[in-house]
Order: sequence, then C-alpha cells, then structure tokens
Amino acid sequence: MKLKLIDELPVIKGKIEGKRKKDEIIVDFGEEDNIVIELKIRRSESLESVIKDGLLQTRAYIAECGADEGHLIIFDKNEARTYEEKIFRREESGITVWGM
Repeated sequence: MKLKLIDELPVIKGKIEGKRKKDEIIVDFGEEDNIVIELKIRRSESLESVIKDGLLQTRAYIAECGADEGHLIIFDKNEARTYEEKIFRREESGITVWGM
C-alpha cells in the first residue's frame, strides 16, 4: 500500500488557497483499489456544514481520479466539545465520514 498526496499524482493537482497548500490524500493499491481521503478541520462552524462541504469535495476527487472508495476525516479543534461529540463514524452516500 502506498500513500500519495494528490499533488504528486500526474493527473490530479493539489490545490493552493492563499499561502497554504491543502493536502488531500489518495491511497493507491497499485492495480487494485484507489481510496480518496479528504481532510477537514472543524473550528467554530457547524458539523453539518463541514460534512456538506467535505462530501462535495470528496465526491469531486472520487470522480476525478476514478477512486473506488472515499473517506472524509474531520478533525475537531474546539476544546469546548467533548470527545463524545468529536468522535464518530457514519456513512453518507457511500462515503465514510470520521470525526476525530
């Protein structure tokens, strides 16, 4: 199994917003399966809005690279929220959403 950043793949380019480079990840199993992993950070916005935006991006990356599977990982940076609020796993339209 190899992990590749999207900007390392010949067909897919990384995105640059402002001065920060975003690192989406594709897991390449050679000729077997490709998995897209979209990373999001939640600060003050609602969980549902982060999931909605992340799912749109994840679906776009899946379509762009022909991946077989997609995961959206949300890192919650708000220290006021409990771990019970932050940690979860659920399926949304064929994409696994993970809260951390």
